[in-house]
Amino acid sequence: MTWNPRISRRHLVGGAAGLTGAALLGSGPIRGAAAIPAAADVAGSSSGAASLEFDQRAYVELDAALLHTQKATYPRIKKLPDGRYLLLYQDAQIGWNIFWSLSDDLRSWSDPQKLFAAHKVMDGQDDQAYSTADAVILANGDILAVCSYRASKNFYKIWDVSGLALRRSTDNGATWDDERVIYVGPNWEPYLCQLASGEVQVYFSHIAPKMAVENTPHSSGVAIIRSFDDGATWVPDVVAYPYAADRVAQQYRTTSENGVKMFTDQMPSAIETGPPGRIALAVESAQPDGGPMRISLIHTDRNWPDTLDMDETGPADRVNSIFPGAAPYLAQFPTGETVLAYNTSSRQYLRLGDSEARTFGEPHDYLPGTGYWGSIELTGDQTLVSSMAYVKSTGNALMIGTLHLNRALTVHQFPRRATADLRVWPESSSRLFLGGDSQAQVTIRAGRHGSTLLLRLERRDDHLVDGDAVTIYLASRRTPGRRLRLTVDGQGAVGVAAFAGGVYADDGATVVTSRTVAPAHDDAAAWELAVPLVPMRPHGAELGLTATLTNVDEPGGAAVTTSLVGVDLDDPRTWFDLRLGG
Repeated sequence: MTWNPRISRRHLVGGAAGLTGAALLGSGPIRGAAAIPAAADVAGSSSGAASLEFDQRAYVELDAALLHTQKATYPRIKKLPDGRYLLLYQDAQIGWNIFWSLSDDLRSWSDPQKLFAAHKVMDGQDDQAYSTADAVILANGDILAVCSYRASKNFYKIWDVSGLALRRSTDNGATWDDERVIYVGPNWEPYLCQLASGEVQVYFSHIAPKMAVENTPHSSGVAIIRSFDDGATWVPDVVAYPYAADRVAQQYRTTSENGVKMFTDQMPSAIETGPPGRIALAVESAQPDGGPMRISLIHTDRNWPDTLDMDETGPADRVNSIFPGAAPYLAQFPTGETVLAYNTSSRQYLRLGDSEARTFGEPHDYLPGTGYWGSIELTGDQTLVSSMAYVKSTGNALMIGTLHLNRALTVHQFPRRATADLRVWPESSSRLFLGGDSQAQVTIRAGRHGSTLLLRLERRDDHLVDGDAVTIYLASRRTPGRRLRLTVDGQGAVGVAAFAGGVYADDGATVVTSRTVAPAHDDAAAWELAVPLVPMRPHGAELGLTATLTNVDEPGGAAVTTSLVGVDLDDPRTWFDLRLGG
């Protein structure tokens, strides 16, 4: 089997895990890599890396006709307890109505309905408009949706006609309780989360006090209100002048011509990253010179115990204006990896970070279109969804992309009595995924049966043709020069090559068998490879593993080969760990 592939090779981002601030994060965006910096190596034996891989096959765009508006923006997707998905968005750039829709699969959506509907106020002299909605799924299964509301013409003039509105669903979004006000005062961009303690928090861009006290419309900070009863009541209960909630973050920006101090920090997103009360907060920050927004990272170990005064900068644990970006959104995988999404140059970028959201790798833009104000949502142990408006002259679309977390593979231990015919592969969350460059994709899981390594490959491909292949590379951690290359064609046949003298050559001594197994998807083919472990001399119960996916969509066409993000095929130190266990 021979072909001339175009390899999409993506190199691991350098940088020690201890670096913070501009030293690590100041570089500009690159295409093709969103990898967390490697953990400190032990004698160079393991990369400890993780990366994100785009799922080309799962990408979806929702068009203006479906969305009932030409100006859809500010999408928020939440996974519901029943496995479905909730979508929220607004129908104008600064908002008018908030719509909601439900989906079983992120592809087909119910007819969008208004969740917060604009209407006349002030005896018909103004319109109450809604914008920047977010939602949280509570531990009890309830959905809380919160957005900013304002009197359209009097936002800067009459402060008690703006605030935060909430609606609740107790049946996975089928019906919603009546709207109620939980904060009064001008604001923008609420963000909701629930801590492990059960406390519910609404963070928001806090502009009302400076507006009310000093007539300063362009100063901001971040404040929160809290609920300890699943959103029934909120503290502080803010309903009147000077409309001050618990201010938790702001940085000094400049002083106005009138001698008024101006602050920034806005559009917050927060996650609880560790022990109770350890929280990471990402914000966008305006610059003193009026330049583009930049991202700031702020942390607390004690759930914001101190409230800042109106002209106080804080908290102390923060890194300001690290790199250009706006509209940040945070998420964290169960295995600890954090993800920071944000917009810059009209594109959404993602960075993969450490377990405290302090250190991040390089950015990558996955969604194909340009727009603003995106978000991300975990949808599984190793999957997340990113979404953003795709601004078009023919009417905005909403982009929905799925990404997979690739990290060290944990091997499933099969009992010795589990012969080939009796083996049942569990729905393990430990897998590697390739599929960012074409509609073809493959997932790789690992098992062990005595002294045999088992690799389960499942390939989804609309056109399995000659030249299609999955190539798996294995390396000994004890002897880095000891490597195998396994090439699996579209029928499951395996070719084995060993690394020697700097090149791979056919290896007749190592026998690798392949058998067809039942795939998890109707449109897929799956195989189980049996690889003898003895020739690989595994060290510390670990091997290194990487793979490429080669796809030819048309007979005679050019092959596209996708490699795993963050991997250099010539350097096993960048390969993913394969943890064999006992």
